[in-house]
Amino acid sequence: MIRRKLYCLFFILFISFTTYASSQSDKLEKQKFEFEKLNEKRKAEYELIKALITGFSLLIPLLLGIYTVRSQIKSARELKKIESENLFALKAAEIVMSAKNAHGIKSKAEVLLAIFKDRLPENFISSFDPKNYHNPGPSSESKLELLKLINNNPEKEEDIVKLWLRMYPGDSIEKLFPGDLENT
Repeated sequence: MIRRKLYCLFFILFISFTTYASSQSDKLEKQKFEFEKLNEKRKAEYELIKALITGFSLLIPLLLGIYTVRSQIKSARELKKIESENLFALKAAEIVMSAKNAHGIKSKAEVLLAIFKDRLPENFISSFDPKNYHNPGPSSESKLELLKLINNNPEKEEDIVKLWLRMYPGDSIEKLFPGDLENT
């Protein structure tokens, strides 16, 4: 019986020990599980942060590229607008300057200003006074007509030249006829 009691006691101790060991093992497994769970959560957060940093590292140059292209397009449009305005002003000046005399320049400038009020500055012609500009005298075509008239009417040469000099005072007609008109 003692043996039996010893066996029973030993069995109880064994069961207690295994139960205790089992409960300790369960606690340890539970702690291990919690640790693994926390570790996986930390790894997932780390991977998420890594992915966000990678995404931003790709997004920032892309946004800068888009901004640069947009800025270049805007600059190109502004330059094109300035260029077209300058070409328009240059063409307007060319048209105005094609006139034969200062009064013609003023007239053409007034017409252009009337047509293109919104594209030409208001002071386009206000500072231009034809009286301030030297009149170069008769055109080459007029002088050729004078020669034809004198050639067709040689008997009226003096009258024609006097009339010419009244119309164009200061014209150096004697360059056409050196020495011929010294007394005129």
